[in-house]
Amino acid sequence: MKFYDELSKYYKYIFPMSEVTLNFLKDNIDKNKKVLDIACGSGEYTIGLSKYGYNVKGIDLDDLMIEKAKEKAIEEGVNVEFKVGNILKLDEVFNESFGGMFCIGNSLVHLDNIEEIEKALQLMKDKLEDKGILIIQIINYARILKFDLKSLQTIKNEEIGIEFIRNYKKKDDKIIFNTILKINDEESLENDVELLPITHIELRPSLEKVGFKNIQFFGGFNKGKFEEDESIQLIIKCEK
Repeated sequence: MKFYDELSKYYKYIFPMSEVTLNFLKDNIDKNKKVLDIACGSGEYTIGLSKYGYNVKGIDLDDLMIEKAKEKAIEEGVNVEFKVGNILKLDEVFNESFGGMFCIGNSLVHLDNIEEIEKALQLMKDKLEDKGILIIQIINYARILKFDLKSLQTIKNEEIGIEFIRNYKKKDDKIIFNTILKINDEESLENDVELLPITHIELRPSLEKVGFKNIQFFGGFNKGKFEEDESIQLIIKCEK
C-alpha cells in the first residue's frame, strides 16, 4: 500500500527518538535482562537501547518497517534482531523469555476489541520472566472521548519538508484515525484506520485479570502524574 510505503520512509522523521522516552525505558527496564520492543516500527528505541548495552529485540507487523529497522541497525553498527510478527502470535515468534517489554507508539489500540487486547496482554505476561516489567504507551482516550476531540497536533519537519496531520472521528465503539502525509507540498497521501479507544478505566481490570501487578499510570514519559482530563498520553508500567 502506497501510504505505508511512504510512511516507512519518513517514520523516523515523523516520530524521532525522544531522549525522555529512552530514559524512561532505561530507568525502568533491567539492563542485564533481555528486552522485547513490541510494534517497534523502524526500530528507533530498539537500536537506541542497544547502544546502551541492552540485549533488545524488535517485532513489528509491517515488513517495510522491519526492513527499515534492519537497515538502520547496520548503519548504526549495532547487532539487533528484528522479526516480522503479530502481537497476537507472540508465542509463535519467540521461544525465549524476556526481563522487560515495551509496546509504545499507540500500538495496542490497533487491536480490534477488548478480548484481543487481553489476549495480547496474556501473551506478553507469559513471555515475561518473574518480576519482568511491561511498559505500554497509548493516547489518553478518556480525554479524547470526554471532550470529543477531533485531532492531535500536526507533526512538522521543515528540514525534510513533511507534515503529518492526525484527525479523529468517532464511529460506534471505534475511532477512525485519519492521517494525511504531505511531502514537500507536492504529494499528499491519506489513510484511515480504526482504533479501539480503550481508557485507563478499562485497561486496569484487564491488566489485573491476566495477572499483572504493581500497575502504575503516568501522564507522560517524564513520569508526570496521569490526569484524566489533561494528560495527552497514558503510560503504563506494570510487573509480572
